[in-house]
Amino acid sequence: MKGALKDAPTLMRRRAKQLAFGFNRVAKQATVWGVARVKRRLSGEVLRARTRGLRNSVEGELGSSGGNLVLRFSVGNARIKYAKIHEFGGTIKPKNKRFLKIPLRKGAMPANLTVIRTKKGKLFLVQSVGNGKKVIKWAILVKQVTIPKRPYFYPSMKETGEFLRKGIKQVLIDVAEKNG
Repeated sequence: MKGALKDAPTLMRRRAKQLAFGFNRVAKQATVWGVARVKRRLSGEVLRARTRGLRNSVEGELGSSGGNLVLRFSVGNARIKYAKIHEFGGTIKPKNKRFLKIPLRKGAMPANLTVIRTKKGKLFLVQSVGNGKKVIKWAILVKQVTIPKRPYFYPSMKETGEFLRKGIKQVLIDVAEKNG
């Protein structure tokens, strides 16, 4: 019995190291998994990727703070300002003009565009072609746009938390069985 008590600090240190190693491994996996989960949601599951800018801005890192493991995830940056509106929804209004200009075509808009109003009252920026007999719509002008809530980040973080919880539970089981 005395020998077992003498070895207790060594056993405790060994188990603590095994736990720390296991937790670190699970946290690294959760970081990678969490970033992949957000990107998957931004690849058609919740939002369709047009430019891939939002999806490419997703980052995850494993750090420490006060001796604790910390997983940090972020999405959006100075260039990608629309991350928040897609997650939470909201209304976009023009800041410096009377209307928002929503492009209907790819590429640069020509300089010689005119505004027309349809019978239903919609405003379009158009280009006249063929002696003015035909018009090409380049953009629609609107007073505001309401973007519905399409959460992609928060649900992914909830799933990542569950992934992490299961992983930590498995580490505890593995260490307990190994040192039984």
